Amino acid sequence: MEEKKKKKKKKKKKKKKKKKKKKKKKKKKKKKKKKKKKKKKKKKKKKKKKKKKKSTNN
Repeated sequence: MEEKKKKKKKKKKKKKKKKKKKKKKKKKKKKKKKKKKKKKKKKKKKKKKKKKKKSTNN
């Protein structure tokens, strides 16, 4: 009986490992989408600085 119990436990562990691998694949896809969004944020309009005129009223 003891040997049979050990075998069952090993099988359960293998199933858990397979589930973890599937989750990792999904995370990689999400990361790619985030990179695309960052590129859009980089495009910023440059604001022109107005030069202040020096006052000559002494």
